[in-house]
Amino acid sequence: MVRHAALREVVGTDAVAPVAAANQSLAFGGVFGGAGSFRNIKFEDLDAILKKAPAVAAVSGEDITQAQVKGGGTNTNTSVIGVGADYADIRNFTIADGRFFTPRDLRARSPVCILGAKVAADFFKGKSALNQRVRINSASYRVVGVMARKGQVGSQNADDQVFLP
Repeated sequence: MVRHAALREVVGTDAVAPVAAANQSLAFGGVFGGAGSFRNIKFEDLDAILKKAPAVAAVSGEDITQAQVKGGGTNTNTSVIGVGADYADIRNFTIADGRFFTPRDLRARSPVCILGAKVAADFFKGKSALNQRVRINSASYRVVGVMARKGQVGSQNADDQVFLP
């Protein structure tokens, strides 16, 4: 159970988040990885968790990086997060406009994105962000959703993010 109020608002009360971190020695099946090594979780691993652990209701990967994002004549450097179809439910995010990713978006690696509320407001100045194009580094993505405002959570502004399938 999550006890810290701010964290509970972000991830809900029943979330479990295994994390692989660089610069630490991690054990995998009795073998230790060296400092700075980590093992990536694959889609097949997430599917296996759902199939083999009946108490688990949803799973999602999460891959975070910083990137240059351009849209509506504005550009910024912000967090870009690759996520799964259940991410919004797991992390307690709500879509304010549009939709979240579908399993088809994930399978096809569709060039679509969801903007955090701040990113959408900064880029499109009160106009709808839906179906607009944004560039992340050199790739173009169509906006299919905008997250509802969530605000500052710890040191992170949850509204200043872009999500990819």
